[in-house]
Amino acid sequence: MSYNKNMVLLLAIVIFLLSITGCTRNESQEKVKLDNSESAKKHNEAASNTYENIHINNYNDIVKLYNSGKKKEAEEKIKEMVKEYDEGIYEMAQGYILFKEKNYEEALIKYEKAVEKDPNLEEAYKNMVSILILKKDFERALTAIEEGLNRFPENTDLIFNKGQILYVQEKYEEAIKEFQSLVAKGYHYDAYRLVGLSYMKVNDKENAIENLNLFISKAPDEDPIKEKIIELVDSMKSE
Repeated sequence: MSYNKNMVLLLAIVIFLLSITGCTRNESQEKVKLDNSESAKKHNEAASNTYENIHINNYNDIVKLYNSGKKKEAEEKIKEMVKEYDEGIYEMAQGYILFKEKNYEEALIKYEKAVEKDPNLEEAYKNMVSILILKKDFERALTAIEEGLNRFPENTDLIFNKGQILYVQEKYEEAIKEFQSLVAKGYHYDAYRLVGLSYMKVNDKENAIENLNLFISKAPDEDPIKEKIIELVDSMKSE
């Protein structure tokens, strides 16, 4: 498969998340006692979860507004939240709208600011990588993937993106390693196709046919690539 075909394949596949208070010495001593108690820990955890859930719910509301054709309302809600909170998730919300509007450069800036403010926004890493792949900026995409995987090592979408890029870069042995880890996790059936094609590139015909056949058995009939893979396997068997 040529580099250009690989690029088409990659792009086709790529195109779909405290306060400090002063206190007196006596108050501080009492606070330490309370913080060391189990009830205080549970209370603090509950408060933190509630705070986090507020922002997640706000983000989901913004996305829902935009996807229902209410772009203006979505943007107004973002402005309202940004005035009250300095949270990365609202940069991510802005990035989401910009991405949907195909304003990739501005969307990328927002996603980068989002993870700078809050490096635990898993979705921001994935969307940032998607944009960098669309821009064919594979080295920056790999850097963003590694940053994301350092925090979310089990994120299969990031692993899949990494494997795709390595395949396009003709680093087939490295790509096989990434795709095999996805197969072991029961990831999307397309991982079998890509690991099979990678084996084909390193002249491992047996493993190539085995994985391509697994793709054929798992892919739905409406998958536009399935028929081509069947033809490829037949030709390999006849060689």
